[in-house]
Amino acid sequence: MRLLAQFALSIVVGGWLTAQAQIESLLLELGEKHAYEITTGRSQEHYVLLRAGEFAQLHITQRTVNIAVAVFDPAGKQLFAFDNNSIGETEDVELIAAASGRHRLRVSASEAHAPAGSYEITLDVVSPGTNRHRTRIAAAREVALATAANRGGTREAMVQAIRHFEAARLQWHAADDPGEEARTLYMSAFVYIELGDREKALSNATEALPLARAAGNDRLIGRVLDCIGEVHNNFSEKKASIDYYMQALPLLQASGDPAGQGQTLNNLGVAYFGMGGKTQSAGAV
Repeated sequence: MRLLAQFALSIVVGGWLTAQAQIESLLLELGEKHAYEITTGRSQEHYVLLRAGEFAQLHITQRTVNIAVAVFDPAGKQLFAFDNNSIGETEDVELIAAASGRHRLRVSASEAHAPAGSYEITLDVVSPGTNRHRTRIAAAREVALATAANRGGTREAMVQAIRHFEAARLQWHAADDPGEEARTLYMSAFVYIELGDREKALSNATEALPLARAAGNDRLIGRVLDCIGEVHNNFSEKKASIDYYMQALPLLQASGDPAGQGQTLNNLGVAYFGMGGKTQSAGAV
């Protein structure tokens, strides 16, 4: 009996040590970039070691898959979850640790039947938390609420999404982040397109452009130009939309955004087709 007990204990200890080793292998180190592939129905976990009061910022680049992220504290309680951006863009994770220990990130494919795809994750910043960090975190939570509301698909849900986007925009402005302010504006412009409000859609999209340029992010500038094109395209202003799509394409290509480039090419084809230019549409795509 004693030998059996010792054997059982060794199995338990061995399993615990194996689990700890697996966790350590998934512990993210500052500045290191890691690439992973993920399939539908499966998730990948990552860990960040933080002291209470420390701020962490992680970037997850959605190379060929749209992902959702959930974040858990050291006790296993879910802190927040989000799925804000599309393939080709980043999902940024920001938090201030309330307690010391390993914080867990669970990454999964957003779509139920998505093919296998890849993403990259980087722990970019670990530093003492500040009021500016808290403002950034508040802005990110508003964006998450906006995108979640928008998935409701009803007019009421879209109006609610707009309110959250507006709150997020103010927070990003207070945090002095023109890139995220631009992203929030163009995301809200797409909602205004769905609501049929051309003036507000165009106002938000065009207001995003100088902010994206101030951020010096060519990929973001390309996405904003595509959004302006979409406003014109959806309100039957085909010639204007084509001009913006043509401005967006070289920026998306040069910045390594094949998903954004493919989206813009498709939009360009729709615009040409709407003008009766079937031959040009085929050549564009």
